[in-house]
Amino acid sequence: MADLLSKPGGRYGAYFHIPFCDTKCVYCDFYSLTNHDQAVRFYAALKNEISLRLKSDPVESPLSSIFFGGGTPSLAKPVDLGDCIRILGDQVQISSEAEITLEANPGTLTPEKLDSLLNQGFNRISMGVQSFSESDLKFLSRIHSADTAKKAVNDAASAGFTNISIDLIFGLPGQTAEAWTENLQQAILLPISHISCYNLIVEEKTPLFNWVNSGKVQVPDDDHNSELYDITIRFLRENGFNQYEVSNFCKPGRASVHNSTYWSWDPWLAFGPSAHGFNGQSRYKNFRNLGKYIDNIEKGNLPEEDRESLDQKTIINEKLMLGVRTTEGVTITSIWTHLKPDEANNLRKKLDRFEKKGYLNWSDSFLKATPEGLRFGDFLAEELFIDPVV
Repeated sequence: MADLLSKPGGRYGAYFHIPFCDTKCVYCDFYSLTNHDQAVRFYAALKNEISLRLKSDPVESPLSSIFFGGGTPSLAKPVDLGDCIRILGDQVQISSEAEITLEANPGTLTPEKLDSLLNQGFNRISMGVQSFSESDLKFLSRIHSADTAKKAVNDAASAGFTNISIDLIFGLPGQTAEAWTENLQQAILLPISHISCYNLIVEEKTPLFNWVNSGKVQVPDDDHNSELYDITIRFLRENGFNQYEVSNFCKPGRASVHNSTYWSWDPWLAFGPSAHGFNGQSRYKNFRNLGKYIDNIEKGNLPEEDRESLDQKTIINEKLMLGVRTTEGVTITSIWTHLKPDEANNLRKKLDRFEKKGYLNWSDSFLKATPEGLRFGDFLAEELFIDPVV
């Protein structure tokens, strides 16, 4: 099975999870905390985790990306984040062209903080704008206004950031096609090079889930969301943004290196509570509990809750799934020798059928979606799923 596994020499990323937030958004199910009492212990633990992790999962390839997510990592002192980059760089090579991203809430950024972030090594900002509608922002419990978001993006550009991404959410309660189009129109007026547009998902154990379940809030149906998604693709394409993944669009040459690492089955390190990593052969996840996370590191232990060695079936199906969700695609050379003859023949027939429909391009060595095929990524992945595998 070794030939199926991820090979060094491609991308290699690093992800840091910063769990602290000012407020908990009603739709968010990521691990985050509004109590910052353990912040000092956390940052000390996070920096110590780096050496513990690299002893367990050594990296020989230069890192091509570093991403700080959360939570709201832009609440942190830039020097704390910069220390993580420096400590990591002391123990593993970071490419001179590495993409180093900070996920940010626009309401937490100032010109002074942006200057400091640049000085600490960041060269990309990803802002969770979510909407330019004040009523939407209020519903989502965001701490910023539309004007604050616009100012933060412009301030980042003025500070010297040339690679700025924003997130928007569609499918909000009562959101019309006209209102969503207005969001997109506001976005392209800003100095951004990348935009992620996500369909609102009602996650369990969130206030939004309880509101929808009780009938207090109604979210749009699938047909309406499909209409909004079609508008997104058409509008952004007409305005110079290429779609390269189901929810992601960029100006030429500005696809997210870090997110492409995930989508291309390349490995990444992971640090922080609840963070998930992949070393090319197995996946691991850290404790989704700040106390357990800190206690383990202070005792000299990795804060791992679980590690999973990937079986053959999982690897093959994941490669097929990822291949139809991006226009960059994945290498599939190795999968054919691990399929029974009838499974291989059946898969080739399906791939031929979807290629004729214009949804994907493939050869025995490579598989990728077409821009049209990205609209049907989930459907294609389900259709190509192989079970059982030899």
